[in-house]
Formats: sequence, structure tokens, C-alpha cells
Amino acid sequence: MGRLFLILGLLCPAMCIGQSKSFSVDDLVGLSSVSPQSFDDYIAKKGFPVKRRSLTDNNMGYTFYGSPEVKDSVVVNRSINLYKSGDTWYVALHTSSEDEYISGRSRLKKMNLVCDGHHETSDKAPMLFQKKAITVQATVDSEENEEGYTFLFARKEIPDPSNIRYAEDLLKFDSHEYLVACFGENNVKKDVYVFSETESKKCSILFPNSNEQAVFVWEDETNYRKLSYIIISGTFYSRWRSLQW
Repeated sequence: MGRLFLILGLLCPAMCIGQSKSFSVDDLVGLSSVSPQSFDDYIAKKGFPVKRRSLTDNNMGYTFYGSPEVKDSVVVNRSINLYKSGDTWYVALHTSSEDEYISGRSRLKKMNLVCDGHHETSDKAPMLFQKKAITVQATVDSEENEEGYTFLFARKEIPDPSNIRYAEDLLKFDSHEYLVACFGENNVKKDVYVFSETESKKCSILFPNSNEQAVFVWEDETNYRKLSYIIISGTFYSRWRSLQW
């Protein structure tokens, strides 16, 4: 995982916006690879000295506040949320700068991530980026007639494949990229599952053409994510059924 973040950092030079204390998408990627014990020091050095406990999506975590920065006569406010939910770490960068949002999306497009919005023309349209156990959502937030902008990084912990023994163990894999992160690119392929002459769905196949083949049918077909169900030996499995391999 550390090597992946190093590669992402090398692929993308630092965003040249604002002063040296400006916090960029690149810094956020760097933060995602820092150990939890080092979060405070890393964020403080990047210009976020104020730390407070906070509740985000019903999960207790921390919010770090940066000092307001004046850019082109406009005051830019930034904050960072850090929390963990289940097996996933979340780091969210909030900024009041539209320029930073547009610039950050452009940088993410140039990284080695899978993106659903290569043909998106709107500067403010939400976008999703994926790379193995990482997802990044870029969104516009409107509150009290003021727009804010958020980059939400999520990093899932990768399980040991040897511990995957039951069909219910596979239900944690909620995207094609996450399957690749755990089992390797050679063991997962994108395909289309045909239910009938008039109905089909995009899917990912784990261990195709083997006795352990499992078909993951996605609710979000554009991004190959959000699991609908798994098909093993022609049988549909959801959270209430399990099968030993």
C-alpha cells in the first residue's frame, strides 16, 4: 500500500496554488499513507494547527482547522476531517476555493486512477476516482447559500486472501478495484452477465473459468462498484446466505 501512494505522489507534481501552507490533493494523498500516530504532526506542519474531536457520519474522529488564507483578495478557508468506519479510513479536505476544487480534479485525472468522468464537461460536476483499495470523491457542497468543495479519500484495509473461506466473506468487496487489490489483476476480469435475451448487467469475475469462480454484479455499472449480489455456481448470494469454499 505504501508503494502505491509513493507511485501516486511521483506521478503528480505538487499543485502550485497559494502559499507554501496551502494544502493540496497531493498532500491529501500523502496523508493517506501516514500512520495514524503521525497524523497530528503531519497535518500541523501543513498549516492545520487546531484539532478538535468531531462526529462525522456517526463516527467519532477529528477535525483539523487551517488558518484563513487570502488569495487574490478572497479569503480561503480549509479544514480536514479524519475518521474510521469499519475497515475504512476516511480523510476529507474541505475548501472554500472553487479554483482549488477545479485544479484538484484536474490533478486527480492525471494520476493513475480509474475515473468515471473523463468526458465530463462541467467544472463543478461530482467525480469519482478509484485505484485498488482507494476511492476519491470530489463534490460540491452547498450550505446557507455558500458553496464549499470536498475531496473525500477512502482507504480500505486489504484482507488476507487466505482468510476468505465463505461466500459471506466476499460481501465486503464492494468494487472491482477492491477485488484487484486483494486478489491481483490477473485473477479478476470485467465482463457482462447475461440473465436473459433482454437483461444483462456488468460484472466482475473472480477466478474466471475455475472451480472457485464468483461473479460480482454491480449496482453502479459505470464504476463497477456497489455490490448487488454474488453468483456462485449459478446461485445468488446476499448478506443472509453463506457458502464454504
